[in-house]
Amino acid sequence: MTTHHLVTIPERLDQCIARLHSTSRSQAAKIIDEGRVLLNDRKILKSSKAVLIGDRVEIREEKKKEEEIPRSSLPFDIPTLYEDSFCLVINKPTGFAVHPSESSGGQHTIIEMLRTHYGKNLDLVHRLDKETTGCLLIAKDTKSHALLQEQFQSRSIKKTYLAIVAGILEEKKARIEAEIGRSLVNRVKMSLFKTGYSRPAVTNYEVVSAGKDASLLRCEIETGRTHQIRVHLSSIGHPILGDNKYSTSESRSIGDSLHVTSLCLHAWKLQFTALGEKREVTVQAPIPVAFKENAERCNLRLP
Repeated sequence: MTTHHLVTIPERLDQCIARLHSTSRSQAAKIIDEGRVLLNDRKILKSSKAVLIGDRVEIREEKKKEEEIPRSSLPFDIPTLYEDSFCLVINKPTGFAVHPSESSGGQHTIIEMLRTHYGKNLDLVHRLDKETTGCLLIAKDTKSHALLQEQFQSRSIKKTYLAIVAGILEEKKARIEAEIGRSLVNRVKMSLFKTGYSRPAVTNYEVVSAGKDASLLRCEIETGRTHQIRVHLSSIGHPILGDNKYSTSESRSIGDSLHVTSLCLHAWKLQFTALGEKREVTVQAPIPVAFKENAERCNLRLP
């Protein structure tokens, strides 16, 4: 079980955890050291970290002994695009949740399956939606996880996506800057409606190719909010084809006419600094067959 709290008092993180959990500061420090505390979606390992009013604190339940998943029961081999002593980048397939909190129906998640190969200390540095494919960065231990998340916080990690959207965009290159928060109407969706829980979000896009009824975009995100690209593109009137959650009647009609049945969003490239050698690494995930077929049906040219 995971508990979520909205900070109402500025204080140290260990004081905040002690107050919220009705426990001692030493026990709170232990919870933080175990990597069970997230502040605004980032794992924090420093007890003295200052929390401010409006911050979101997530406290994860202590990990129980994980049930062993036999290799023979894994539904597929997960392709590895890059690996070193500190992390790996996999090519995530469509249809699998990356984390147990996002799973349903008892299906094994990406992180659970990877832990059968690499050990229980493996942890997600960022997340991809269940139907999104492509580059997913995973740390091999707690320290590497914290260092890689610092790169995300400083925006030194570059994430590039490909998306097929409904319609033809007037602006061939633009920056979308709009806060994103949990929808007050539908809790499984995100929204641009500003609340105390909304967070800044920036998406940059460029048109790569345009057909009669659809366009192929290259998107680079400066922030990593839940459903960010999907929400931002829908907000400017060009939802991603195959996206049932943020579609419009027009985008559904276009998708149906072009026989698009899957979410047309692919995490194409990931650029970050390797922790050991301090060198820049660029990883590219091959474009899936389904995405290529959708692009062909939309008469779009892939990069």
